[in-house]
Amino acid sequence: MHDRFRRTALCALVICAFPLAAAAVDLRPELQPVGKVEHLGWTPGGNLWFGTEAGQVYVSRDGGHGWSEVAVSPRRARNEQDHRALVDGDQISRVSFFDDRRGLALGYAHGRKESAYRTTDGGATWKALQLPKSLLVDDAQLTSKGRAWLVGFSGEVLTTKDYGATWRFLATPSHEDTSLNSVRFTSPATGVVAADSLYLTRDGGISWRHLPDPHAQGLAPDCDSTMVWKVRPWAGWLLAHQCERWFASPFPGTGSAEGSAAETLRWRPFLVAGRQLLEVEPVGERLLAVTEDREIVFLDRALELAARPGFTLASPPIDIAVRENRIAILDRDEQVTLGENGSFARFAMLREGETGRPDVFAFDRGADGTLWGVSPFFLYRSRDSGRTWERQAELPQPVHGVALRTSGEVLLWNKHGYAASYDPRTGAFSPVPGLEKLDVVGLFRRGGLWLVYGGLQQETAGRVEVIRAFSPGQFEGSAAEGFVAVSTDGGGRWQVIDHWEKSGPQALFLADDNTLTLLSWLGSVRRGKLTVDEQGRASASLSTVFKADGTYSTPYVQTALWLDFLAGDEGWVRGWVDHVGNFLFRSVDGGRSWLPGEPRKRSFSYLNRLGSGIWLAQELPPRGADDQNLVRWDGKDFVPEKHFDARIRDAWTDSTGGLLVSLANDQLWWLDAAGVSWARLR
Repeated sequence: MHDRFRRTALCALVICAFPLAAAAVDLRPELQPVGKVEHLGWTPGGNLWFGTEAGQVYVSRDGGHGWSEVAVSPRRARNEQDHRALVDGDQISRVSFFDDRRGLALGYAHGRKESAYRTTDGGATWKALQLPKSLLVDDAQLTSKGRAWLVGFSGEVLTTKDYGATWRFLATPSHEDTSLNSVRFTSPATGVVAADSLYLTRDGGISWRHLPDPHAQGLAPDCDSTMVWKVRPWAGWLLAHQCERWFASPFPGTGSAEGSAAETLRWRPFLVAGRQLLEVEPVGERLLAVTEDREIVFLDRALELAARPGFTLASPPIDIAVRENRIAILDRDEQVTLGENGSFARFAMLREGETGRPDVFAFDRGADGTLWGVSPFFLYRSRDSGRTWERQAELPQPVHGVALRTSGEVLLWNKHGYAASYDPRTGAFSPVPGLEKLDVVGLFRRGGLWLVYGGLQQETAGRVEVIRAFSPGQFEGSAAEGFVAVSTDGGGRWQVIDHWEKSGPQALFLADDNTLTLLSWLGSVRRGKLTVDEQGRASASLSTVFKADGTYSTPYVQTALWLDFLAGDEGWVRGWVDHVGNFLFRSVDGGRSWLPGEPRKRSFSYLNRLGSGIWLAQELPPRGADDQNLVRWDGKDFVPEKHFDARIRDAWTDSTGGLLVSLANDQLWWLDAAGVSWARLR
């Protein structure tokens, strides 16, 4: 199972609290654009648009129900394997419209002047627009009267007054070598841009006046950056986003003499009921704001609380698009919340007019052969081995794994303190007692004995900070200490049996004699015995037998593919490190000391235990080969089990104790719990 939460996959138009089991099955696949989505844009008629960093453009013409791709850029990436287009193709960061007919697709074209596209027929056709120079557009403002202003990395302001047909540069606001992050004009003459500070024009961009920003007035002494990221003039106020918080000041008076504008700016922290704000955007006579706890509120012209619609976003907002009374909010999970007339509902995107298989990336198989799986935003059920998936419910939040409990409920978890159980009979999600706020990184099952583990992402922060930035979310878990929790009734009741102070396990191995071994993020090893009494109560006596010391003898891997002590006190750790590759470590004394091994000597991964006690592993193929084998532990070594003609995507033990194997050619194979019979499921 693997994480794919960055990818946009948004749901049918239902409020997330209601399951879809009673509705007609919608066979449209979830939308999966290539590249990051950062901005949404409305047309006056209610069409919703967005572009991606890979040059793709999508539109919904039915208010968010279904989405279709529009061919705007010939240099767009068609898929994630289109590497040339991803590197040299167009980026389309935003799609904005003057009116229902005329609009722009903006972004960056890797040095070409044709860094924008223009439509005059409502988006049916688009033509490349040659701007005065290559421009990486960071922000744009379009008006219904045909005016537009663009700002970006070049530090210049580009403007048009004929719906984008012709363009010219305004004077450069800042004399520093800085990019412009945000632009807003309240009239053709008056506008503000945000950069390393704030700059105001009263003459349409012929000249600019520097404005003191909140940091310059000492309002963010703990911040080491003066960059202002967003600016919003509204209702006599100037609102600025700097140092990860919002500030407000009365807008400088129009009668100010040269040099006196600084005296009219009186910045103050912009709070609502003592709460910081994540995002703000004017909506007519009111100001929409999202508080630090993600509640949507409306403020009046005095910046006082005017209305609380009672809607809270599931994750922080990335962008807010407003057109008249229509609101669209893109959140960090890349789902969309739509609002109109004070009412909000969270929606997701499906491909318009198409059928196909959704992006189900983690699933489990029940005794009746039914598969339960999750996509980035939905819970699914399949009665035909994954050929088709019936959407059951929208997930309250993205999850990492899924497992069928003995009770028939579905256990779901992510790596950041969320665990829930879904009841197919009621269509409801409920918390899991004993797993509240635990960062479940992994799950091990042996019949009715289940173990989950995780915690302490902070352990990695001081040592591999650069790598964490390179691979977002790689080191999961944020609890203050590591943990192991056990259920002895198939995922029903849970109890924490071990607290690992100042460490957190990224891998776990439970031997058949109940010797439990944990591997920390930084290579420490904890080991001991797991005990289960006659009443089903579990306990463990573990001690740290190896403390990571930063030397080459530490079994440090950033992602552990393998941890085993199948041969008693002889153990192996195998995993990889960014920019370096695979590492292998061996211990012969129960984990008390380790020596680095030859990575190719034991080229296995994904160790799994069948319900009968048989251990199976994936044997990695030679470089460049797709065919792969499964091997079986015979008590002394691994021997061949089964050969596949395609790459193994994943292999895991299901709820019956059998082994599921997913191949790159879309085949799904199953080995029964006794390890006797193989069957191809699809």
